[in-house]
Amino acid sequence: MLDLYAHFAALEVLRVRLKREFVSGSLTAASAVETLKAVESTYPFAVLGSVVDHLIAHAGPSTAEVDRLQKAHALSVDVRAFLNDLRDVRSAIENVARNPKAANALADYNAARAALADLYLRYDPLVARLQAFVWQLHPLRHLTQHPVSTDQPTGAWPWRDLFLSRRTGAFVAEVMKLARASGRPEAIAFAFGVGASYVGNIFGSSYLTHGVGGPRRSHVYRDRLASYSVGAWFRHGRLAEGADFDPIRRVPVFGSPQNPALPPWLTALLKKAFSNVYASGDLPAVLPDVDAAYVQLLEHWRLLHSFPPLAPAEPIDDTLDLAIVNTLTPQDKDPDEPTTPRDGPEPEPDGPERLFDPGPGSPPWFMEKHEDWLDYVKEACLDLLFLPIFLIRVGFWLGHDASENEPPKSGGLASRASKLSTPLTQSEFDAVMGGKDILIAVVWLHHLDAGLHHFATACLKVLKVVGLIYPEREDLLEPTYRQFVVLPPASLGVQWPSLPPADPALFLQPPAGSLEAPATVPSTLGPGHKPIAFLMTGFGGSASVMSEGFDLLLDELRDLPSSPLRSSNLNLDADRGHLAACWTPAAGTSVTDNPQSPVVLSYGDV
Repeated sequence: MLDLYAHFAALEVLRVRLKREFVSGSLTAASAVETLKAVESTYPFAVLGSVVDHLIAHAGPSTAEVDRLQKAHALSVDVRAFLNDLRDVRSAIENVARNPKAANALADYNAARAALADLYLRYDPLVARLQAFVWQLHPLRHLTQHPVSTDQPTGAWPWRDLFLSRRTGAFVAEVMKLARASGRPEAIAFAFGVGASYVGNIFGSSYLTHGVGGPRRSHVYRDRLASYSVGAWFRHGRLAEGADFDPIRRVPVFGSPQNPALPPWLTALLKKAFSNVYASGDLPAVLPDVDAAYVQLLEHWRLLHSFPPLAPAEPIDDTLDLAIVNTLTPQDKDPDEPTTPRDGPEPEPDGPERLFDPGPGSPPWFMEKHEDWLDYVKEACLDLLFLPIFLIRVGFWLGHDASENEPPKSGGLASRASKLSTPLTQSEFDAVMGGKDILIAVVWLHHLDAGLHHFATACLKVLKVVGLIYPEREDLLEPTYRQFVVLPPASLGVQWPSLPPADPALFLQPPAGSLEAPATVPSTLGPGHKPIAFLMTGFGGSASVMSEGFDLLLDELRDLPSSPLRSSNLNLDADRGHLAACWTPAAGTSVTDNPQSPVVLSYGDV
């Protein structure tokens, strides 16, 4: 299913199309006009409706994911605090080095040494917590596979999967009917958003599965990576057609920020819709708790946006840098161990305009080179091996005895912290400032700053590649994410749908295993197309949310019995290709059979 940002974009496009039809005089039905007025006057409710699938997803299997994110966020806060405190120490030391004759120079220097000693004592416990968190990730279990993949009966399914795979059109039609009957503008706006969610998933999931190589039930982590990559594309890109209003691109908060809650009328509407649509068949024992789900959805949204990029290490001050160049030897200032830290961002392999240009061209498409997601963990672990060396060397040059000529190759951080905690006398301080030790310390503090930044960035990348947080704009240029926002060229011979890989840890690579039969066409899009193609007409696709998607909702907006939502249910995971209907394996067969025997469900079947 689509992520939140792609849903917001689909809602924007459908609202613009609805207004265009009204302004042109093509759409005059009273119910459609009422819908437009309701959406424009109570837009936050339409926004919530547009992510109704995510609301329902939080009534069950998202608990493990939110728990992982909460723990990751707590660690992130402490890592950032550690880095910021180190940067405060570095700034203080550099200020003293620039002006050692200042009245407060000795006091500032001793305070910086004491602060660094505190960091030494905080380092090992922080690393232990990071290592424990990584072990919790392995093996990956924070995303739950669709239960159909193991032939579980629908009564054992979480509501998320039941909602995406059974009676999908019927639910939208029911919500719209109940909203019209209520006469509330907020309810009508919410219902339009639910329709936008339906349409967005139908066309967007086709795009996702095209890039993934198969459906979510077979490739749960590739599907998440694709969903978040496409969402990041919409988050940072611009729609080619501007909106004449300020769109909301966040989950709206109802109630007080400290105690958010769905309006009681909306809770009642959703419960009635679920009761009416899922009234018979093998179903979960209780209806989804939408009130608790809403609170968790808001918490998930908060967590997703609580991992901002880290600023790289600042360069050494020009005055100090000149003194370093004129005073120190290469052995004084360069690490002699193999290290991963480096200054500044990696050079971009291609300009972002190539990625965000909404045209239908075919920019380069890169195959993933990493073997599996643990390679990213190993990269971060390299920093854990070498950062203590940086710490010890900094501590040596800021707190060594005259008898010590070289930093120790062994020894714990605690012993170095003890020396740093002892204040220097004025004569000892003058001796340090009179030699080159302070300049060497400045250099190694910069190495340490850059190393910590690289380590923290590597940890964030781990969260991105396992689908816990969104990639940033610059990340989308990397093969890991680019493979999902630029559909592969025909020359690669990618076929669809691929069976699950033998090793699920290899989800960063395009699937190279056997195909699921019967083969299907994943989408109407061609090689090189970007996410804008499924959203808007004129960017290479033959079907889009703006055109066919709007037409799919049109009769329902007019409240006509001919509405396709009242006669067919389309699978919102695009499980068997573009415009695939809800289905089940034939009696006596399994979803793991190859070839499969899919049977389209009747409108009322669960």
